[in-house]
Amino acid sequence: MGLSSAQHRTLTAVAEAALPAGRFVPAAGEATVRKVEQFLSELPLALQRGVRGLLHGLDGAAWLAGGRSFARLPITRRLAILDGWRTSDPIRRLLLRALVSPLKMAHFDDPALYRQLGCVYDAARGREARPAYLRDRVHRLDGDLAVDCDVVVVGTGAGGAVVGRELAEAGLAVVFVEEGRYF
Repeated sequence: MGLSSAQHRTLTAVAEAALPAGRFVPAAGEATVRKVEQFLSELPLALQRGVRGLLHGLDGAAWLAGGRSFARLPITRRLAILDGWRTSDPIRRLLLRALVSPLKMAHFDDPALYRQLGCVYDAARGREARPAYLRDRVHRLDGDLAVDCDVVVVGTGAGGAVVGRELAEAGLAVVFVEEGRYF
């Protein structure tokens, strides 16, 4: 069960407003929406209905704010509605994120775009099993423990976490020591 033509137009209008062209990045549009529709078609029916309901709700908000469907509003009005959701209550922010996140993933997951930006596209990397540094964790120590590692990072604040991850991705065995709780 795919999107109706009206829902497709609404999602395309969201893509155009949320992901405009930049200096090096093309605007989102039909191709991005087709990728999202393919993704949606693989989701359980209940989630598909949720997305369709969300698009219907966005159209309703557009009718209330501007007297026409979201896709028929000028870009400035579309941006104002999306920005209103972005700065509103947590529920609307979450709903906006639910609409825009798949668009971003579909739009930027493009080998041609990576080449245009001078980057290497490596889709296989995201499909690999989680690396050991994300799998192996010791949550609580009740006594002495001998650990064989290359680097010990004390503190997982903004600096320690980034440095430790970079070292782990470079192949070093990294141990983080943190006083706080694990989340």
